[in-house]
Amino acid sequence: MRFIIVFISGYIIGSIPFSFLLGKMRGVDLRQVGSGNIGATNLSRACGKGWGIAGFILDLLKGTASVWVGYYLSPANFNPVVLGITGGIGSVVGHIWTFVLKFKGGKGVATSAGVFLGLAPVPLFSSAGVWILIFLVSGYVSLASILSAFSLPIWVYLLKRDPILLFLSIITFLLIVYRHRENIKRLISGKENRFSTLWKKR
Repeated sequence: MRFIIVFISGYIIGSIPFSFLLGKMRGVDLRQVGSGNIGATNLSRACGKGWGIAGFILDLLKGTASVWVGYYLSPANFNPVVLGITGGIGSVVGHIWTFVLKFKGGKGVATSAGVFLGLAPVPLFSSAGVWILIFLVSGYVSLASILSAFSLPIWVYLLKRDPILLFLSIITFLLIVYRHRENIKRLISGKENRFSTLWKKR
């Protein structure tokens, strides 16, 4: 029963579409502009980088908060990481398939990062370093997200040595690749937007 409560709590937290709501504050429906995605990158495209950063941070905090709910509700003599993971999974599911917007949400990068910020911060920061490097070299947000997600299981293996977290990081990578499948097609065809295109005149 406790697992169900934690998962549902994480799902509800994850379902709050912060970037979409921030766009609405600017009079923009993210579903109708750019990629149509309700995540922070499309918010940047529509409203400027400051709004995009705010959306990213809020989406990240959803994942971390959901992990903390799991920790808080863990009974004595029980590994709190298990319920932390349960809450984190719920938040990612909620972000990607939010009931608020007819089960259509974002790609889950920021919220997944928030989950690992709560569960394994050092591997997460290492993966974030990969994101920054790839982004600065290429200018592609999508490519940086995919490759940093690819690096996450490696960092978890090297720095954490936890088989449960390793499995979760692999699933996270596969999910992010799946959610970026259209971006991958545009990267291959040379039609993906770069950072300068997303934020020009902002």
